[in-house]
Amino acid sequence: MNVSEAREKLYRLLDETAAGHEPVLITGPRSNAILIGEEDGNAI
Repeated sequence: MNVSEAREKLYRLLDETAAGHEPVLITGPRSNAILIGEEDGNAI
């Protein structure tokens, strides 16, 4: 998903990522990032 889409859906993305334990790739013109839930991040 691109950064503009992620910005529009940020709160829903946070909820879905935490509940579903599925990372989300966010792509942007300068760089990319992966959104993961806090629980999954703590497990790393």
